[in-house]
Amino acid sequence: MSDKTPLSNNGQNMYSRRRFIQVAASVTTTGALLAACSQGEDTKLTKAKVDKAVPGEQVTATVNAAKGKTYFPSGDPRIPDAYTAPLPPYQSVQYVPGRGGTVRSVCMSFLPLPAPKDQNKYWQELNKRLNVDWQPSLIPATSYPDKVGTLLASGDMPELFLVDTSSSPAVIPALQQGAFTDLTEYLSGDGLKDYPNISRIAPNVWKNISFEGKIYGVPRPRALIGVTMLWRNDWAKKAGMEHIQNGEDFFKVLQYFTKNDPDGNKKADTWGLGYIYGTASYIFQMFGAPNGWRQDSSGKLVNSVETEEFKAGMGYLHRLYAAGLFHPDSFTQTITQAKNGLIAGKFGGYVDGYVGWWGERSGVRKVDPNGDITVLLPVSGNGNTPVHHMGTGHYGFAAIPSQYGGDREKVKELLRIMDYLTAPIFSSENDFLKYGVDGVDNKTTDGKKVLTDTGQKDIGELVYIGNSVPAFYNSEEPDFALMEQKAVSDLIKMGVSNAVTGLYSPTATKQGAKMSQIYNDHFLRIVKGLDPLSSIEQWRNDWKKNGGDQMRKEYEEALSKKS
Repeated sequence: MSDKTPLSNNGQNMYSRRRFIQVAASVTTTGALLAACSQGEDTKLTKAKVDKAVPGEQVTATVNAAKGKTYFPSGDPRIPDAYTAPLPPYQSVQYVPGRGGTVRSVCMSFLPLPAPKDQNKYWQELNKRLNVDWQPSLIPATSYPDKVGTLLASGDMPELFLVDTSSSPAVIPALQQGAFTDLTEYLSGDGLKDYPNISRIAPNVWKNISFEGKIYGVPRPRALIGVTMLWRNDWAKKAGMEHIQNGEDFFKVLQYFTKNDPDGNKKADTWGLGYIYGTASYIFQMFGAPNGWRQDSSGKLVNSVETEEFKAGMGYLHRLYAAGLFHPDSFTQTITQAKNGLIAGKFGGYVDGYVGWWGERSGVRKVDPNGDITVLLPVSGNGNTPVHHMGTGHYGFAAIPSQYGGDREKVKELLRIMDYLTAPIFSSENDFLKYGVDGVDNKTTDGKKVLTDTGQKDIGELVYIGNSVPAFYNSEEPDFALMEQKAVSDLIKMGVSNAVTGLYSPTATKQGAKMSQIYNDHFLRIVKGLDPLSSIEQWRNDWKKNGGDQMRKEYEEALSKKS
């Protein structure tokens, strides 16, 4: 499931999680200036010039006046703040980050390559603002794992390297063997004072990116929740079942979606759910299954597939499938096809990252002005307590290869660049990163900036290796920010984490493809009724003998070392 729902498309802006008043305070006091000057003891830094930032005192006054009216702090570091109106732009970076040389980076990409530098005013202006020759290598996400392996073997790595252990597990042994710089002293405690934008990243995220107790990079922060059920709430209202309480209610409303023409076109062309492999995660949450692994009271790790909750979820999935409540293409759909299917009104729900919510919500209203896409919280499957499978709060981190780690001034320069790329969206720096050069990359329509075709081509994912920490603001539907904040808050209250987050199992890496095949084969056969539910015992045996028990042993050893 890709991360690539752009953070600024369709009017949805994602920006600093920490209370904005704290950001404003850092501008109006000496805090940020002292932090920048502390680096200046070793390196003479040039004061950054910002054309469109208002005085810090004005920002602070606006924030104070907006609290509880258009600014809604969550009060919880795990939950983004919400805004129903923008705040004045302010300066978040006090000094020019770079020292005039070349900085290379490598990052996965989901979009076409941007226009070449000599034809790209955004790229040229970015180089001026960073004071470096920015040379990103943008690798298609599907090719990224292979490219990572090639770069690690070459020994000649770029200065900034996106590490994503979930998509590229081969990088984990490289971390263990010292291929990347230990940045713990720079990115924890007093060290973070030098990087005020990076310092706003939530503590849970730092915990989740740490590897064997050390910090090796700057996280690309995301909300801490996992995937969610995106749901046609307007269809549920038609069924008179807007407030679903349990598994039986859920089954009945899916029957309505499938058999009662919820789109009103007098055709039998709608179904309950799509994208079965992803949507199954919601079903397992309904029955309280673990988020991958959980640790029992004795300290033993238990995998989800070994639990009765998982078995109950599989039984329920078969029941849904046997009743014809899944779209006929649900086993073969891609995530893009699932998105398009929900928007087109082919089915009433599927599971995706919550950042896709706005795209689907706005998209469906172009098809049906009364369409209403919401997030459906997991409901109890059979009287049990439902759970939500939490995410890690990040999508990889920007690491610095160890070949550069011996040069402290180089490390600080690279971290200053990442601090710039982490600038909050209401800052003037992030306004440039997101919208580019005024009059070229963007135009103002009804008082709102929108990217031009040139901007789309120029900006692309040139700086995708970094981003601001999440918060909620939507210029097209201001109250949507409050809907998002409530949904995230409710999901976190139900949240359970994976007990092995941040741990490494060599067997999980080596046997990953085999284990996935075993999972998919058994899953398909049970859901389709080709094998009885009792065959889950064979599934468990196959899982254990093909690496499951060895994975457990390795993860338990890693947990022991961590504790």
